[in-house]
Amino acid sequence: ASSITASNVNFSGGTTSVSGSGYNVGGTTTISGGTLNANGLLSTAAFTLSSGTLSGTGNVTVSGTSTLSGGQMVGTGHTIANGPVVINGSIGIDEGRVLEIRGGGTWSGGNISLNPNNTGNGLAGVIRNFAGSTLNTTFDGTISASNFGGAEAGASALFDNQGVLQKTGGAGTSTWKS
Repeated sequence: ASSITASNVNFSGGTTSVSGSGYNVGGTTTISGGTLNANGLLSTAAFTLSSGTLSGTGNVTVSGTSTLSGGQMVGTGHTIANGPVVINGSIGIDEGRVLEIRGGGTWSGGNISLNPNNTGNGLAGVIRNFAGSTLNTTFDGTISASNFGGAEAGASALFDNQGVLQKTGGAGTSTWKS
C-alpha cells in the first residue's frame, strides 16, 4: 500500500512501478516496506529508505538529504544524491545499482553490502563518491561484497572514491572486504 500526502510519498508495502518522467515530489519519498520499481526518471526533494526495496532501471535524483537506515537498492539504475547522504543502518546495494554521492555525507551506523543477494546476474552494487564530495565515517563499519560463487562472486562490487573519504570516529578501523 502507498500513501500520498501534500508533498510526501510513502511506499510501505506491496509493489509499485513508476515509469516515465512524471514523478516529481517536492517533499520526501519514503520506502518503509514493499518495493518501488523505478523505471523512469524520478526526482524528489528528500529520500528515506528504512526497509523494503528500491529497484529498477531508472534514475532517482534527490536534491536534498538521502537517509539510508535499512533496505536495499537493486537494479541497473542510479540513485543520484545531490544533497547530503546519511547512512545510519545496514543497507544492501546490488544488481548493478549505483549510489552517486555528490553532496557529501555521514556514515554513522550499519554495514554496507555491495552484493547481498544471489541473483545469478553477476552484477554487484557500486558506491561512487564524486569529486568535491566528502563522505565521513564516524564509527567502525564494514563495506563488503558476498561471494556466492560463479557469476555471483561480487567481482563488480566497487567503492569509487573520487572525492574525500575520512574517518573521524570509532575505536578501531573501518573495513572494506570482499
